Parts: sequence; structure tokens; C-alpha cells
Amino acid sequence: MVFDNLTQEAIQVFGAIQKRKISGKEELIQATGIKSTTMNRILERLKDEGLILVCGEGDSTGGRRPLLYGLDNEKKIYFVGVNIGFYHLDISILHYSGKVEVLLKKPYPLDTGPEQTLSDIRAMYEKALHKTGIDPEDICGCGLCIFCSLDRIQGVVLKSVSAENLNPEWFGFPIKQRVGEIFGMTPVMETSINSVCIGEHCFGNGRSYSKMSVLLCSNAIRMGCMQNGMLIRPANNIVDAFGHMVIEVGGRPCRCGNYGCVGTYGSASAIVRTFRRELRCGRASALNGMPIEDITVYNILHAGEDGDQLAVEVITKAATMVGMAAANYINLTNPEILICAGLLMENSGVYYKTVKETVTRITRLLQGKSDLLFMPRTNMGKSAVGAAITAMEAQMGNSY
Repeated sequence: MVFDNLTQEAIQVFGAIQKRKISGKEELIQATGIKSTTMNRILERLKDEGLILVCGEGDSTGGRRPLLYGLDNEKKIYFVGVNIGFYHLDISILHYSGKVEVLLKKPYPLDTGPEQTLSDIRAMYEKALHKTGIDPEDICGCGLCIFCSLDRIQGVVLKSVSAENLNPEWFGFPIKQRVGEIFGMTPVMETSINSVCIGEHCFGNGRSYSKMSVLLCSNAIRMGCMQNGMLIRPANNIVDAFGHMVIEVGGRPCRCGNYGCVGTYGSASAIVRTFRRELRCGRASALNGMPIEDITVYNILHAGEDGDQLAVEVITKAATMVGMAAANYINLTNPEILICAGLLMENSGVYYKTVKETVTRITRLLQGKSDLLFMPRTNMGKSAVGAAITAMEAQMGNSY
């Protein structure tokens, strides 16, 4: 293990340098609260371990110019992350400095069985190693995240609403153990939304904030939350808890058994269902020339960006419902920043703008103001990258 020979204070200093890229001694003292003499010893120890190096000198304030410390970009310490997504399989390799060496994605049918998935993970891993030239002996940790609810300790997928269309061979399958056999180490396991949160918290747009939420809008509507460096986990680790918040009593039926869940209005599949229904009722659209059953969410989002009236109407209504649910959540948890992710947020300016305007309007009514910062997901918040970061953080003794 990379950090086994270090004290917790040394790991704390290393983490401060890692997040800041380059730091002077006084800056590190302010960030960690560690005394000067202790800091001197820690910096020497980290240099002896080859984890940091002196990379320059800072500006003088009257005396000797202070040394600046950074990570060794040539040091061969890497972490791998795997994301088994809703419709895609991803793998990343992360340098210990936080640099993403490679991120590979593969479209993936939801009904794929676990044995085929393991075979594909192995093939993608070999491709990633070949592309980067990284020696597998230099892979020091592994993270695994999955789109549905799971038992992180037992390492199995749980039966839940989010997994109802999953190949039944997954339930009870020892995915954590079997992925560990591929990499020769036990992976740290998380849900995909939590991996996004950890990645953004450590290296992305959420790294400067103690209270952060991630709103992911795709085939499901999900919310992740970090408060003071800890994940806020829903009851029984049900990953779709936010998506099943009821926002309209007696509303649309949901597969969970309730009526009026936000996911039945604001998800990608809900947008497609609504749009197709409107076309069958004779509504005009630039997509009228396509067979109705062939119209995808991407077709609708692109039409909305081009100003198609029906597409804009359907997208706006969906995003308004999501914005209402998000505002309720934000009024309760009071984050400083909301990071917006998922195919709907990232492919539709109409959807993103409507969610933002709705959240701002409703939270301002209750709080008298709205200081919430909206930011997009960075590359560090991609699920597979977040999984690799989670593995690295675990070796540093940071659990979430």
C-alpha cells in the first residue's frame, strides 16, 4: 500500500499538496494546523518516500525565498476505476497526482450478464494499459462503482427499482470479488452517483466547498450530497431515493408503486414518452418525418436546442418538475454549490437553464436570497474517474 509508512499527519500534508498541486510550507501550515517543526519533519519524510519533491521557490517577503513542494509527475503510482453504468461501461486510470491518464467508454446493453461484463472489463483494462504504456505492477488500488443500489460490504447488487431491468444473473453475484480477481486487489465499491460526488469533492468543482450536492439527470434522476467531507447516504443505500420523491399527489404512476415521483416527469425516458404521446395527438414538430418509435431523447434535445416548439415545451415541463424537487432538497440540506451532471444537463441548454431558474426562484422565496452556485461536472466527476479517486482516498484513510 502506498501510504502504509506514513502517519496520519503526513497523509494530511500529502493530501494538501495533492489538492493544491504546488504549495509552500506556510501555506501547508495554514491548511493543516500542523506546527512548523513538525511540518519540517513531515516534508522531509514525504521527500524520502518519493511522494513529493521541491519544484521551485516562492516569492520572498524579506528573507530567504520559500521552497515550493509538489508531486512527482514521473512517479509510477496509479489507481484504476471501473463504472458499470446504465447504458455504458467505463474504465479509467488515474495518476496519484490527480491526472487522468486514460478514460475509456463502451456502450453497454442493460441486459448484459455479469460474466460478459467481467470479460469486457478485462479487455478494456488491457486496452487502457496498452494505450498508456502503464505497467500493471504500478496499479496500486482499484475502485468499482455501479449505477444501481448495492451492498458495499458484501459486494453484491441489491434488488431495487433501479435494477428491475437488469439481467437477473446480477443479483447475488459476487461482483466485488470477481472484479478484484481481474486486478489482483479488492476494489473499493460505491454507487455511481457517490463516485461522482467524491471525484468532484476531491479534485473537481466541489473541492473548495464544505457543502456540495450533485444533481444527475439522465435515465434516472439522482441527487448526491457531501456535507463536511462526508456523504449523506439515503436509507438502505437506495440509490434512486431522490428520483422517487413524490412531487404531484395522484400523479403519473411510477414503477416503484407510488404516483407522482419526480422521475416519471423529468427523466430521459419520461421526456421520450411525453414527446411521442404529443406527436400521436397530432402536435407539429420538426421530428414529424421520423417514425415515432425511432425518436430518441437525443433527437428531442437537439430539436429543443434548434428551437422546435414542441421539444422546448416538453423539455421545459420536465426540467421544471426536477427543479421543484431539487429546490425542496436544497432548502433542507443548504449546499453551497450544486453540480449539474447527466445527459439531460450536459446536452440541453433548455433543460439546464430551466432547472437553474426553477431552483433559484423557489429557494429565494423561502430563504430571501439564493447564493447557490451552479457548476457543471468536470472530468474528475466522471463515474469511473471518481471510482479511481475513491480507491486512492481509501488508501489515504479517507472514508466517505
